[in-house]
This record gives sequence, C-alpha cells and structure tokens, in this order.
Amino acid sequence: MSQASKPRLNKGDVVAQRYRIDGVVGRGGFGAVYRATQLDSGRSVALKVLLKNFSSSKVDSKRFQREAAMVQKLHHRNVVEILDFGQTQGGELFIAFELLEGQALSKVLKDVGSLPLYRAGEIARDVLLGLEAAHHLGIIHRDIKPANIFLCQ
Repeated sequence: MSQASKPRLNKGDVVAQRYRIDGVVGRGGFGAVYRATQLDSGRSVALKVLLKNFSSSKVDSKRFQREAAMVQKLHHRNVVEILDFGQTQGGELFIAFELLEGQALSKVLKDVGSLPLYRAGEIARDVLLGLEAAHHLGIIHRDIKPANIFLCQ
C-alpha cells in the first residue's frame, strides 16, 4: 500500500463531525479500521475507512453507499451491525460498525490449530445463520474466510 493511498487519520481526528479517532485497529488492502468514539453518544465504534482509490470512483462510491444502506437493514446476532456510513472530509468512504471484542477465526486457528469438531460445528452453524439472514434481504457475502469471521467474547 503506497503512502499516498493510505487513509490519513490520526488519534484525535474527527470524521464527519461524528466520530473521534482513538487509534488504529488494523490495515488491509482496502483501507484501515480505527477504534473511534461516536461523539453524540460516547459509544465506541469500529470505523472502516476505504482507501482513496476505492472512494474516488463515482461508480464505486454509489455501489458502496447502496450496499452499506442494504446491510444497515440487516439485524442478526451473528452479523456485525452497521451503524452509519458516509465520507471523510478528505473524500474517503467510511462505515461505522459496532465495536466487537474478541478475535478473528484466522488468529484462533493460527494460535491453537484445528478446533474440536463440536466447536467447529458451532461456528459453522452461527456463520450459516448469519448468511441466511443476509440472503433473505438479497445480500450475498462474497468473501467468507476465517479472517472475516470474528469470534466474540
């Protein structure tokens, strides 16, 4: 990821006059995830900010906004809740999610290796129930993998 394409948010920055950046949670190929505070409620959130090159195309921007609006309607105990979406002052697209405590399944598998069959079955059941709820709304998740499955405390 080139320096020019990285989201440039620092601790204390305010996004869309609604979220104060508290720190970086992680970075990836599409952008960065920040821990932030929702200013009007004091609630901690995860703020995913897409790289400028994913935010600058009008087609990508419209698609992002359409998909975020659809997913915001999805409420299921096995699916992270989207709270808000919009653009930063710099024009980067963002999504505010509920902040989850736990670990990605990929990290758990790396740390402990294979899981007992009953635990793997519980996780698979929960993932499938969340996908079923999404499919009822016409939402198709195109990137199911252990890194995108988060196990909460």
